[in-house]
Amino acid sequence: APGRSSVLDMPLEMSTPRHPRRLTAAYYFRAHMYTCVPRHVREDMEWLADHGVDAVVPSVLEQDLVAAVENLQCIAREADRVGLELYVVPSRWGGHVAGSPKVPSTFTVTHPESWVCEADGRPVFNSVSGPMTSIHHPHARELWEQNLDRLMGMVPVSAVILDEPKAIHGMDYSAAARAWLGEEVNKASAQIAASVGFYGWICGTVKRRMPDCKTVLFTYGNVGREVREAFAALPDLDTYGCDGRPWALSDHGASDTRGVEEVFAEKALLDHAPAFIDCARRHGKRSMVLIENHALNDRDCGLMERRLPQVMELGADEVYFYYYPRSVESPERAMEGIAKALRDGASDRQPATRSRGHPDPADSRLVARNQ
Repeated sequence: APGRSSVLDMPLEMSTPRHPRRLTAAYYFRAHMYTCVPRHVREDMEWLADHGVDAVVPSVLEQDLVAAVENLQCIAREADRVGLELYVVPSRWGGHVAGSPKVPSTFTVTHPESWVCEADGRPVFNSVSGPMTSIHHPHARELWEQNLDRLMGMVPVSAVILDEPKAIHGMDYSAAARAWLGEEVNKASAQIAASVGFYGWICGTVKRRMPDCKTVLFTYGNVGREVREAFAALPDLDTYGCDGRPWALSDHGASDTRGVEEVFAEKALLDHAPAFIDCARRHGKRSMVLIENHALNDRDCGLMERRLPQVMELGADEVYFYYYPRSVESPERAMEGIAKALRDGASDRQPATRSRGHPDPADSRLVARNQ
């Protein structure tokens, strides 16, 4: 935009090829914003394309499938125009996954009969997003089937990303869980296996509806080996990895949570990502990392700038990052650090499979509709 001085104006310089299979993708949180300016979306998509990014990744809340249809289609049209693929993060659906923003599932809060429960029958509440629908309740699968159908009929989705599966954390003693697991309801291993299987079922549901749609799943970088190996073995999962702060634990960078006191990060890509990359490849999957470049103060922005080259050299097949994310003390400086990492690794990226042009007029999902 005229007169705008920011990293958006920085030229892109190519470098020497090193990792020709790498793909880069940008998390982009505009779909659920009630203010959606097409010119801003267009500018953002052009910046991403000019910096060698392969895919844009909007988050989609349950209510966005009704209340933000045109917003998501605007992003899809502008992404398609510049040759970006559209990956989608189902966010907070049933409380089963993370994603932005940090809100309760509208489905779950209106269906208390489906809630995960403690052993004494009290509902379990997450401090960030409230209750969760039990993965064992029939509503859970109905929710995902219906929402995936709506999503795939709305925009051309190239990948579905399961962001930080939540059901693997904690025990579920609801009536549905007791009916499903029987006497094994008290065994953590049985609960974890059932949870992993549920996310595997979601991946299979995606494949049954769109066989060419990629499935991506990532967990906290500091989950245990048992969980890591179980997810990597899912047959309908294409890409697997972890998220974490773009430095090492020994750097004592801050966590991405904001509380009364600053807390050191407990998941860092330089410590945790190598095990995930190895695990993914042993199971025949593509590997990925999500760089948590949000919630940065200026000190940690400098730390990110220093460590990003090492993160990029970890060798993950796919690298994801946040485009102008939340809670950053100096947003332009932080994005300059990301831009430099993209420039330095621009020709490491996976060759684009689509050319920069105009939306396919034959795809009705790229045509704005009144909803």
